[in-house]
Amino acid sequence: MFILLIPQGLRVFPKSEELLIRKVKVLATLHRYKEALPITDTLLQMNSGNAEVIKLNIMLKDLSWKNKLTISGGYTHFDKEFKDDRRFCKH
Repeated sequence: MFILLIPQGLRVFPKSEELLIRKVKVLATLHRYKEALPITDTLLQMNSGNAEVIKLNIMLKDLSWKNKLTISGGYTHFDKEFKDDRRFCKH
């Protein structure tokens, strides 16, 4: 239902932040991230302090990447020394 009403509303109120945000959310739900991202850029030009739009913009950028690499690491610290510390190494 919203998918039909939003374009009609935007014809009457083309700069409505609320309608544009709803359009972005609908497009994101439909996995049309590249189509939604420019709308968030426009919204940020209109109101750069809108926290919801900033969050949507970051999310859409993340979802629209074709290739993504994630690197994580960990640190283990022991309080005592081991005589044969090689047992913790995988060969």
